[in-house]
Amino acid sequence: EIKSQLGGSTIYMLSVVDGKLFAMQWGTLMVFDEETLELLDTIKCTGKQYVMSKPSPYDSDLIYYTKDVDIYSYRISTKENEKICTIDAPVDRPLIGLYWVKMPDGSHRLAMNSDFVENVYLLNPQDKTVETVPVTGLEPDGPTIQRMQCADDGMLYIGGYQYGISGYDTNKGEFTFNIQNFHQPEGFVMMNGKAYYGTYTGAVIYRYDPAQPIDYKRDLSTEGNPCMVADIGEMQDRPFVMETAWENTILIGSIPD
Repeated sequence: EIKSQLGGSTIYMLSVVDGKLFAMQWGTLMVFDEETLELLDTIKCTGKQYVMSKPSPYDSDLIYYTKDVDIYSYRISTKENEKICTIDAPVDRPLIGLYWVKMPDGSHRLAMNSDFVENVYLLNPQDKTVETVPVTGLEPDGPTIQRMQCADDGMLYIGGYQYGISGYDTNKGEFTFNIQNFHQPEGFVMMNGKAYYGTYTGAVIYRYDPAQPIDYKRDLSTEGNPCMVADIGEMQDRPFVMETAWENTILIGSIPD
């Protein structure tokens, strides 16, 4: 059994490199001794999957990881971190998917991308330069529908896995809004003419007012539209069940993390 010593959040990535076990917990990459399971180090990083590379083809003692739009190296034998560069990508869309690719000339690049950005970034670890490669010729592909419910006024509210919400007016036969980077909605309910979304992760509740323009500021902002109206906390994660009860009250059933 591995005890993270960091609380209740799920460990969702494991990688073994040179006798060290790297375990990813939200926002923290933990380094354990593979044999004794002693916690050797903790590294602050982007809270997503695939933020750590395999060892460098040029130096097996080096791995790379991301923190927002910054790239760092980590020397396993000495626990030394070094900031390599900052990628010219949106700061609200963290870098993910670090993979080594072999170029036609035999050299290697560390490839990565950012959610909803149609670029791939190639880091040359030898001179620390970055090449931005536009992704062209690919048709956009929407997410899998995670949640769908029709309001009394005929507006169909749709939520995607792992991101995104849309509104489809069944009376007009057209989409009225689309927010690609909205958190994954698990539960949904209408109350007093406003839409309430229960989102993963962290069981955060957002409110959308269809009478106001879209102005989504993301990441726990209590301003804008949609905006956060409640953070359940208590180690809850997935607010699947949302139902109106008495006046101005929503009952919420959630699964813990």
